[in-house]
Formats: sequence, structure tokens, C-alpha cells
Amino acid sequence: MAGRAARLERRGAAWRVLDDAGDELAEAETVVLAAGWGAAALGMAGLQAVRGQAGWADLDAGPAVGAAWGGYAAPTGEGVLFGATHDRDDTDEALRDADDLRNLEALKAVLPDLAVRVASVQVHRHAAIRAATRDRLPVAAGWRRGCSFSAGWAHADSRRRRCWRTMWRA
Repeated sequence: MAGRAARLERRGAAWRVLDDAGDELAEAETVVLAAGWGAAALGMAGLQAVRGQAGWADLDAGPAVGAAWGGYAAPTGEGVLFGATHDRDDTDEALRDADDLRNLEALKAVLPDLAVRVASVQVHRHAAIRAATRDRLPVAAGWRRGCSFSAGWAHADSRRRRCWRTMWRA
């Protein structure tokens, strides 16, 4: 399948996956949407956009272990991945200098020595949109007959007794 899925259409017992021009990319009896925030454009309701920007830096010696505190620092084998911002209802994927500063300040507050090292080298960065649910519980759903969807697993809160919900709609 080459192209970007823009919509789904039911045809008999099968689903047609169409691009922006209406050309068929694929046809199948079962479709599983693993599209993150892109699933909202395909008609999956109840999702919230959460923009995130992370940075990574190549270091002679990155951290030995990862740390998470509301932000995170994860060893990459060649340095560290750190971040990330969480901006709800923001769908702009443009890179932001202010978010780089937010991420570095968060790193500095918890791992100041690592932050000094990161600030002394080139930081690479990436921004993307996550799919979250408004109640922060993950969703695994039979969305339409023969079409399933899963999202929000990163937002599951194990301190609550409800870790995930399953919604089945025929």
C-alpha cells in the first residue's frame, strides 16, 4: 500500500482504504487503525491531540539508566533522549525553540549535570502529535464491524484501579 489513508468506506463485507483523491489504497475484510492522532481524521471520535517535542543529544557517555519524573531522560546508546512537552489540543508539528528550553529546564531541575552536558552539544529535536483520550484511559475498540482501533496506552494510570477499558460497537 503506497500513499496516506484519508478515509474508510464500507463496500459489502470489505473495507476500502482511500487516499485524499479517493483512490483505493487497499481493500480488506478487517482493518486495524494504528494511526495515532491520524485516526481522528479517519472518523474515530473521542480523541484529544497532545503535541510533544523531544530532544536528543549525542554524548561521549550518556546516562547509564533512564529516569522519568513528568519529563524523562533515556539512554540511546549514543547519548540521551529527553523531554517531552505535553501540550493538549495543539496540532502544530512545527519545531519550537521555546519547547527546547522547556525540555532543557525540566532536565536541569532533576539531572543538572546531564543538562549541562546536553547544553554543550548540538541537540536534535522532533515534534509530533499523540492521540489521547479525554479521560486518559486507553481504548481498544471494535469501532465499526471489521474495523478496530487502539489508542491512549501511554496515558494509562496504574494507580487508578481502572487501567483500560474496552468498547465494542458492532
